[in-house]
Amino acid sequence: MLSSIRHTAHLLFALSFATTIFASERVVQVPLTDPGIVLGGHTQYNASLCGGGISLPTLGDSLAFQFNGSDIQLDFVVLPKEDNGNFTAWPDEALTSSGDSTPWDHPQSLNCTFRRSTSFSSAANYQLKQGVHTLNLTNTGASYGGGGILVVGISYFPDPLPSTFDIWVPESQRPGSGTSIGKGVILGATFASVIGFGLLASLGEYLHRRYRRNRQAKNASAESVELNNLGSDGTTPNDPKPTVSRSGYRLSRWLDSLFRVV
Repeated sequence: MLSSIRHTAHLLFALSFATTIFASERVVQVPLTDPGIVLGGHTQYNASLCGGGISLPTLGDSLAFQFNGSDIQLDFVVLPKEDNGNFTAWPDEALTSSGDSTPWDHPQSLNCTFRRSTSFSSAANYQLKQGVHTLNLTNTGASYGGGGILVVGISYFPDPLPSTFDIWVPESQRPGSGTSIGKGVILGATFASVIGFGLLASLGEYLHRRYRRNRQAKNASAESVELNNLGSDGTTPNDPKPTVSRSGYRLSRWLDSLFRVV
C-alpha cells in the first residue's frame, strides 16, 4: 500500500512538472510502432503489455530514435527488479539515467499503474540545443535487477524550452576541454624559442669576444712595430696603416647592434 502511494505521488509530481513547465510548449507524441524507432538486441514491441510497450528485457538491449527538438521524454512502467538504463542524446554527448533511485519501492509483481517519466530537463535541469538529435536508451543492468525495462511512451519537444533551462554544452566543446595538447605545444614552442635565443646569444657573445681579442692583438702588434720603427724625429716613415677587411667591419657592426638590443 505504501509503495503504491509513493509511486502515485511520483507520477503526479511528474505530470505536475510537465503541466507547469511545458503548458505553452508543443509536444509531439511518438507512436511506439513508429518505423523510426530502432530496436537492438532482444528489444521488442509488445502490444499486450500494459496497453502496448517496448520491452528491453536483457543487458545490452537498446532503443534509438532520431528527433528534431530541444528535449525528449520517455515514460516507463516500473517493473519488479527493474534494470537501469543509460539515457543519452547524440551528437550532444548528453547523458542521464533511466533507473529508479529507490529500488526497494519496486512492486513485487507487474503493475501497469506504477509509472515514471525521464527527460533531460526533468532529470538534469537542462535542455538540448534545438536541432536534430538521436536518443539512445540502453539496458545497463543492475545488481538488484534483471527485470528489464519497459517503455510505454515517447514524446519530444520540437521548440526551445524556457530560458530557465540551460542549454547542454558537449564536454568536447566546453572551455578548457581538448586544449591540453595545444597548451603543451605552445609551452614547448616557447621553451624551445627561449633555448634557441639563448644559444644564439651565447654564440654571438663568443664571436664578439673573439673579434675583440683579435682586434686588440692586431692593435698591440701595430703599436709594437711603430715603437720599433720610430725615427729620431718621432715619425714612422713608410708606416703602413692597419687595415680592417670589409667583412670584418660588417661583422663588428652587426655584433655591436645585436648586443645593444640584448
